[in-house]
Amino acid sequence: MLLDSGKWNSEWGHPLNQWDSMATILEFSSIFLTGLRAMGFLFSKREREAVIHLWRYVGYLMGVEERVLPANEEDSMRALYHVMATVCEPDEDTLKLGQSLAKAPPTLDGDTPVMKRLGTIEQTLRAGYTRYVLGDVAGDRLGLPNNRAAKYFWPAQVPLRVGSELLRKSIPGANQLLIKLGEKAAAEQFLQRIKVTRADTSFTPVSSLAR
Repeated sequence: MLLDSGKWNSEWGHPLNQWDSMATILEFSSIFLTGLRAMGFLFSKREREAVIHLWRYVGYLMGVEERVLPANEEDSMRALYHVMATVCEPDEDTLKLGQSLAKAPPTLDGDTPVMKRLGTIEQTLRAGYTRYVLGDVAGDRLGLPNNRAAKYFWPAQVPLRVGSELLRKSIPGANQLLIKLGEKAAAEQFLQRIKVTRADTSFTPVSSLAR
């Protein structure tokens, strides 16, 4: 509609749909939290609201209008239901996206037969996790493999994970220690991925930011 209105300058590129941009923000905030909670991870209300607030700010920097961005967790869940109610039927691009996700390089990557096998198992479990969180209808629409063992691998861990989460919350200092260990592991994994993929890490900072 905007392109046909005659009010859009083609030199700006193609306009981004505000609704779709907001839905993308939800994927990294409320949907992300929902997936982790489905696996048994426990978050306080303050932690959940902090994630929503962070991605509200990210959306603001992306150019999403403030009136569209969810203001809190309750607002984000309401927006998510609206998005799900208006989502269109899957098309060829949807299937391509699903296949790309299913075939994304595993973190367990290597040239040895053992590492290749572990990488295949990781990809299978990853598809199973998607089906567990989103359901088989969404999994079929994305064209993901349907491995029942991989799907039920995740809920089988929930009791153990909830128990470990309760310990984390009850032992003084445990949370901060795990945060430090997690940040260290993430940094090491990031450097390893750069090495394996031979990624270009050069970056030229922009001179200024503007909205």
